[in-house]
Amino acid sequence: MELTPLEWIVAIGASLVGFLVSSTTGIGGALILVPVLSHIIPASEAVALATPVMLVNNVTKYLVLRRHLHKRAFWLSAATSVPFAIVGAMLIGVVPEAWLRAGIGVFMVLYSVAGLWRSFYPAPPRPPTSELADKRRREGALLGWGVATGLASGIVAAGGPPNAVALRTYGLVREAFVATGAVISILMQLTKLPVYIANGALPMKDLPLGLALCAAALVAANTGARMLGRISPVVFERLLLVVLLVLGVSMAMP
Repeated sequence: MELTPLEWIVAIGASLVGFLVSSTTGIGGALILVPVLSHIIPASEAVALATPVMLVNNVTKYLVLRRHLHKRAFWLSAATSVPFAIVGAMLIGVVPEAWLRAGIGVFMVLYSVAGLWRSFYPAPPRPPTSELADKRRREGALLGWGVATGLASGIVAAGGPPNAVALRTYGLVREAFVATGAVISILMQLTKLPVYIANGALPMKDLPLGLALCAAALVAANTGARMLGRISPVVFERLLLVVLLVLGVSMAMP
């Protein structure tokens, strides 16, 4: 199907806006791009086509921010997110995507509202725990959220929100948050691409559109990643929660 000039403009604009948001908060690119693409091409193709676009965006973010990568957080999260991304990619078109997106959306709304409340009205400090117990708790959370990240990424290209929760719980902010999340996403995208190609979810007719979206994602990533140093950790935290809230509402709506 030939795209109209307006459809080209809308798709490229969604890639620019989505991945500019993604590069400054670590999430949001695919969750903005995929719904737009779904009005232009079949939904399963939109999810698959977003994968190489996200790959270009994340590789660019990593190249700009690579010295901030938190290696231990990366390996822990990748240990579960990558294999479950394969499982999710194999389930595309089998699991009801609308239900999964709505469930993730509702959780994101509740999580972000609670986070924003605590940001402005901090709770009393908890009794201190041992450093070892705290480390085990945070690392266990990364492993658990990696499962959710992989499945959501493979089925509906929505791995960003659960991955954001995982890295935020671990304590990463700004450059470390975005760089580490980018490398985790790169691994998942490289894992999913062969499955999508084997399943026929990435037809050659989508190549011109994919190349245009990749170019837009590259520009957005380079611009957004360089803006991170100008954002304070507190502002970054609140901006991330606001983006999660908006994305959650959009995902939860039918």
